[in-house]
Amino acid sequence: MVYGFWGLSLGRFITALLITVGGLLIKLRRTCYKGDGRVERILEEIAPNSGISIRYTDLVDTPFLVGIFKPTIYMTEVECTDTQIKYILTHEYTHWKRKDPWKLLFAYLMIIIFWWNPLFRLLHKDIKLMIEMGCDKTMLRDYPMRYALEYLKTICYVLEAEKHSLKKLNFNSLNFVDINSEEGFKQRLFYILDAKENLKLQKKINMAVICGCLVWMLSSYYFILQPTYSPDEEIQKLENQEDQVFNAKDTYLEKKSDGTYIFHVGGIEEKVSEQDVEKGLYDKYLIIKE
Repeated sequence: MVYGFWGLSLGRFITALLITVGGLLIKLRRTCYKGDGRVERILEEIAPNSGISIRYTDLVDTPFLVGIFKPTIYMTEVECTDTQIKYILTHEYTHWKRKDPWKLLFAYLMIIIFWWNPLFRLLHKDIKLMIEMGCDKTMLRDYPMRYALEYLKTICYVLEAEKHSLKKLNFNSLNFVDINSEEGFKQRLFYILDAKENLKLQKKINMAVICGCLVWMLSSYYFILQPTYSPDEEIQKLENQEDQVFNAKDTYLEKKSDGTYIFHVGGIEEKVSEQDVEKGLYDKYLIIKE
C-alpha cells in the first residue's frame, strides 16, 4: 500500500512537471525568432559546426542553453557588443562541451524519484551553482586575468539588465546569469577571480561533496515509516498453525455463585448469559458449579 501511494504520487509529480515544462517549451518556440545572423557568425568563429541553434526570445533578459540532443541558445533583446556576445556564447558552448545539461537532468531525476525528500531540492541548487562555477573555470583557465575581468563585466552588464526586467521565465535551464541565491552568485564571482586555485583539487572536493550528499540523500529513503502489520505473515502463521482439538476436559460450563455462567473452551473463558443457558444452547456441555 505504501509503495502504491508512492507510485501514485510520483506519477502525479511527473505529470505536473511534464505539463509545466512542455508548456514553457511550447511558449518559447511560439515566441522565439531568428536574428540577423550576427550571433550565428560569432558562434561559428568560436565553434565551427557546433550544431547549436540560435534563437531570440523576449520572455527573459538573460541568455540560456536548453536541450539535450538538439541544444539551443536563446539570446535576449539586451544590446551587447561583439565581445560580450563572444563571452556569452563561449560560456554556453562550454556548458554543452562539459555535458552540463545531462548533469542538470540527472539532478532533476533525483528530485522526481525522491519527491518526498526536501533535501534533494536543496542539493539541486548547490549542483546548479557547482555547474556554473565549473563552467566559468573551464572557460577561463587558458586565458590571462584580463579576460576574466572582461568576462565579469559582461556578467554584471547582463545582470543589470535582468535586475530591471519584469520578464521572468521559470525554466530549468543553464542561464548565463542566475541570481536566485545572492550568496551563491558572490561565490561564483570570487571563484572566477581566483585564478591561482588548484583546479584538480577543487574538482575532487566538488565531486566528494556531491557524492557525499547523494549517499546521504539515498540513505534517507530507509527512514520512511513502513507498516508493522503484514497480511502475508499472518496468513503464513495460520497455515502453519496446527488445528486445536478440544475435548470434554477442557470444554465445560461453569456456574458461579452469583448465578452467572462462564464457558471454558480450549483454555479460553467467555462469559455467557443465563438466558442462553436456559434456552438449552449449552446442554451438551458439562456444568460445573463453583
